[in-house]
Order: sequence, then structure tokens, then C-alpha cells
Amino acid sequence: MMRKGIALLFLLLVLVLSGCEKESYDTGDNKWSYMNAEFALVHTSASATADYALTDDGERLTFSKPLTVSWAQTADSLYRSLVYYNKKGDVIEPITASQVLVAPCQTPSPERQVVTDPLTFESAWAGGGYLNVGFAVKTGKLDSDTELQALGFLLSDVTTDSKGVRTAHVVMLHSQNGQPEYYSVRGYASMPWPEDIDRVSLTVNTYAGKVVKTVDKK
Repeated sequence: MMRKGIALLFLLLVLVLSGCEKESYDTGDNKWSYMNAEFALVHTSASATADYALTDDGERLTFSKPLTVSWAQTADSLYRSLVYYNKKGDVIEPITASQVLVAPCQTPSPERQVVTDPLTFESAWAGGGYLNVGFAVKTGKLDSDTELQALGFLLSDVTTDSKGVRTAHVVMLHSQNGQPEYYSVRGYASMPWPEDIDRVSLTVNTYAGKVVKTVDKK
């Protein structure tokens, strides 16, 4: 999406499945005892149908039954996702999979403005060949005339220290696009790790001020 000269990607919010959280008082063998959550690439055997996932740790999860992924419309493709599943021995029973936004790191250009509307920063880590960011944005009731929020990443600089460590300095972009800020929705975004980069220094504008998080390549 182009807005006021800013190249940003549509923000796809990934809702955290509160119903999949195990309560602290649960004990013994119950319906959550075997549940796992992994960031992975899910493979579509057909449109909107996944048959396996490749986790960030390199494990292949072959599903015991097809998993419906309505947001993955192209067959025989890999999609970045947060996958919930039960594991009983060697049997992988898929529960659900939420799409994770993949936003490439944009390079600076004279006509590109930098929009960093505040959001809530939760975490950043390396995995699966990506810089992964957990965040929350504020939103409210939408109507047909309300624009989607937008999110992306901008490379501001690359530096090399005396030990040869190359650091990419990246700014997290966020455009509120006039949406109301009534409540928070959590989500995840993954940026493909830049080539020949050992470390990413990520700057995020939050409601409490700027946060800088340094993440080393895994």
C-alpha cells in the first residue's frame, strides 16, 4: 500500500488464541497436556489446506489430518505461520495455524517518508532465517471507509565494528492510518534476515518512547 509516499505492507494482525492457553491450575493429563506452539513454514497441499509444517528448529511436522488455513490460497506453497498442535508420540494432531506477516526490509530512498506511529513492543528474536517481532497495536471498531493499519521495516544503516561484525540498523515502521485506539491486539511479524549481516539493531517507537533491541543471527 502506498500512503503519503510511504511504502508499507498491509498489516495482517495475528490474534493470540487465548482459548489455547493452559491455565496455571490445570494438572495431570488433560486436553492441553500435549499442546505445542511453533513458528514455522506451513505447506499447502491444496488451496486453504495444509499437510505439514517446517519449524524454525528444522523439525518437520507431518499432520495426522489436513489443516484448514483459509488465508493460504495458493497450493504447494510455504507460508509463515504460528502453528498450534497436539503431539502424542509420533502423531501430530494440528489444532490451528495463524498467518504471520512477512515484511521485507526496505532500503532508503529520498521520496520515502518514515512513519513510526507508536505501538507496543513485546519481543524480538532470530529464528527460521527471520528477525521475528512480537508486538501489539491499538485498534477499534472498523467501518468500510477505515483504512487498515500498515507495518514494515526500513534499513537505515549498516555498520561494521573492529571485529568485523556487521550490524543492520533497522527501523520498525507503523502507520495507524487513523484507526481508533480503543484496545490492543497482539500480533507477530517476520523480516527475512538480511544477507551478510551478523546482527540487527531494531528501533521501535512505543507508547513509552523509543526502544532499541539488538538481536544476533542464530
